[in-house]
Amino acid sequence: MNELKLYSELLSDIKGRVRQGQIRANISANAEMLATYWDVGKMIHQRQQTEGWGAGVIPRLAKDLKNELSEVKGFSERNLNNMISFYQEYSDIDPIWQPSVSKLAETISPPVVAELETGTRSILQPSVAKLDNKAKTKVKPSVAQLESSSDFKQKLILSTKWANHIILIQKVKDLPTRYWYMQQCINNGWSRDTLSDMIKSKLHERQ
Repeated sequence: MNELKLYSELLSDIKGRVRQGQIRANISANAEMLATYWDVGKMIHQRQQTEGWGAGVIPRLAKDLKNELSEVKGFSERNLNNMISFYQEYSDIDPIWQPSVSKLAETISPPVVAELETGTRSILQPSVAKLDNKAKTKVKPSVAQLESSSDFKQKLILSTKWANHIILIQKVKDLPTRYWYMQQCINNGWSRDTLSDMIKSKLHERQ
């Protein structure tokens, strides 16, 4: 009986470690994807500024990228425009990929791994990005902190779903309010639809 208990503990420990690795890999993948989108947006924006290219270059880029990188998804005409907006909104957060994704992943706490035992979450589910107790003290900043802490803003940006970024850029123009909604997305696991509903109901004004 004791041997069975020890084996069960070992199995549980291994499962927890594997889950933790999966979560960290997913967070790193999301952060890298956002950094890539930011870079692509920057490249296009800067060329448009220096070469005088208009919006007409976007359809051509989307078509050529689809032909030459057929295995890569996410570079449609609409999404390329979103990448440009993403860069323009956060051009002051340079480079966008700091802090490193490894440091970002280290903020995962063990209880989050346990939560994932019950089902599969998307790579950007915020309970995945919940911070440990020490880090949580930094996740409730004042507006002044939000405006001055580039590192904090970077963490929020890198931990937010791309679909949610698009909604926030379109619907929340005040940056401190937008960062507040990012924090809520991360802490509560909001989907795109939930985020839209919360913005429409002006949750930030009630809280």
